[in-house]
Formats: sequence, structure tokens, C-alpha cells
Amino acid sequence: MTSAKLGDVLDKIIDCEHKTAPETVGEVYAYSVGTPHLKEGRILYSQAKPISQETYLQWTKRGEPEAGDLILAREAPVGQVGLVGNVRVALGQRTVLLKVNKKLCVPRYLHYKLISPRMQQLMQVWSEGSTVAHLNVKDIPKLDIGNLPPLSEQRRVAEILGSLDDKIEANNALIESLEQLADTEFLRLLKLHEGSIEDAKYGDLAVFGGGTPSTKKPEYWEGGVINWVTPTDVTGLSNHALFESSRKITDAGLEACSSVLHPAGSILMTSRASIGFFAVNEVPAATNQGFIVVEPENADVRWWVYHHMKRDVGLFLQLSNGATFMELSRGMFKSLPLKLYRGKTALKDIHAQIISLAAENRELVETRDLLIRKLIK
Repeated sequence: MTSAKLGDVLDKIIDCEHKTAPETVGEVYAYSVGTPHLKEGRILYSQAKPISQETYLQWTKRGEPEAGDLILAREAPVGQVGLVGNVRVALGQRTVLLKVNKKLCVPRYLHYKLISPRMQQLMQVWSEGSTVAHLNVKDIPKLDIGNLPPLSEQRRVAEILGSLDDKIEANNALIESLEQLADTEFLRLLKLHEGSIEDAKYGDLAVFGGGTPSTKKPEYWEGGVINWVTPTDVTGLSNHALFESSRKITDAGLEACSSVLHPAGSILMTSRASIGFFAVNEVPAATNQGFIVVEPENADVRWWVYHHMKRDVGLFLQLSNGATFMELSRGMFKSLPLKLYRGKTALKDIHAQIISLAAENRELVETRDLLIRKLIK
């Protein structure tokens, strides 16, 4: 084994264009992958921004990403890494492309090396910034990646860990297909029962907002175990199942803010700035003020309303306003029409499969991360 710097095993480091790629409204040629699309060592292609061929060519003039390249987030947050697959991508803001010298290092092994706890901690140490931590491009080649085993050992480790990631990706593909199936089933039922569905308003359901306890009072945060969801928790999901929030509050914190503790199965929709992202909490949770939360009366109604809200996102966006950031007010939301069907549908069973697969993926990620700690030094 030999110790190496990151730059020793790279052919090239390519910085991103420091501007946002325009999203295409026409034919999708490629995807712009930014920091929000890198999570748990994976690229969330389904959330990446679709771009045109013209934009792709402009954004990749410094070098085209290829399968086996790595995309590294330099900021917000530092250190997220994704391995480029057989999907045409361009760099989003605050990322760099790492082109691996395959004679020296197996790209997938380096991917796991970079998401290992030691490298994640090292990148945090190297990060700097008065307001937002960021990793300078010039410092990336200097990162000490530690011992580098022979290529044969790298391949063995990459295959072991890769088998888990391959299963995660297969589950994600199945989840996406099931979500599309549920969308189609909802539209079929909406048309089938058009004459008998109840005309209602969203306000006929239990609708809530959220709130934030004072960050100046440690007793609201320190030692907290209550899930407190922010939009970042939701926009980073690869599916709607929310098992845990990144931040927790105490009982005192919950009492001090305007959010209630929502039971599992509530529909959480972001309603401020990034409008129309959804989660359904699998554990009781409170939210900050960036949400509209609906608590349906049962599972059949839950998934009907969930799909109805997804269908209405375009309307929500049209009716949003605000001087500082766009927001859909709770009052406006409650006034909007809702075609409410209370009968049993296949939606509940379809989403039960999605939640089961999402839970399996959560366990696979935990297993993979445990093996990374054991296999990569």
C-alpha cells in the first residue's frame, strides 16, 4: 500500500461554470447536476435539471463528464460525491469534476474512499468561508487520501460495496416506476368517478403550517429527539418517504413554536421558495414555516390527496407571491378546489410497496456505510 494525495490519482480537475444552467422546456439532452442532486454518495438524476444540447455544449466546454468520473460538491454541503454513470450530465454550480487516472485508481473505489468518514472529515477541515464553508479548487489535489491498495484489491472492495449500491439503484428505478403507476391510476380513477366525486376544498381537510423555535435558546435544541423537518430534508429525498429529519428539537422547542407534532402519514409540501416538493413522514414530525401540512383521515384519502396535490403544483406556483421569495399562503391553499374521493383504491397498496423499498434502501445505505468504515482506511 502507498499513501497518496488526491491529485496523484487524477488526470484532471474541472471546475463548474459559476452560473446556473437554464432549464430546457424542449427536448431533454442532458442534466445539470448541482449540489442538491448529490446525496448519500449518489447522483439523484430524477431531481437534476434537464438542459438542452446547446446548454450542455456550453457548460462542458472545459471537459465533458464521462462514465467513471466523479462529481464533488465544494459547497452547500462540502464533500458530497457522485459517480457519473451512463447518463449525459453537466456540472451544476459549486461542483467540480474529477477525472480519475484508471491506471492508478479504480473510479468506484475512489468514490467510496471520498465518502468515507475520514475523507469527509478531512474535507470539512480544509473547508473555509466566513458565512458558508467551501472547499477551494486549488486545495482539492492536496487532500491526503491515505493508503492506496493495489488495483486488484481496489476492484474487490469496489465490487463488494458496489453490489449494495446497484441494489439501491434497482430499488430506486422500481420506486420511480411505481410512482408513475400511481400517478396514472389516480388520473384513471379521477376520470372514472368524475360524476360521483365530492366537490370540496383543501380547507375541508386538516391543514397546518409550521414554525421555528428560537435558535438562541439551547433548551429548545440540545438533546432534542423530536423530528423537525425543513425544506432541505424534503428536496433532497429520492422518494416521498421521510424517516428522519436532519435537525431535532426538544419538547420545550415544540411547545415554543407554532408547529404541531404531525402523526406518521401526514403530507408535507414545501410552500416557500421551493414550492411543491413532497414528503410523507414515516415517523411523527414537526415542520418549520416552509410547509403546508395536510393530515388526511385515513390511508385511502391520504394517497388520493397526495396525488391531487401533486397534480395541482402548477396551480400552486401560479398563485404564489412574495417580495423576498415566492410563497403559497395557507389561506390560499385552503380555498382551492379539491375533488375528494373517499373510497378504497389501489393507491394505498402501490405506496406501501414504495415505502417498503425506501426502507430497504435505508438499511442498504447503513450497511454500505458500515462496510466502508471496515474496508477503506
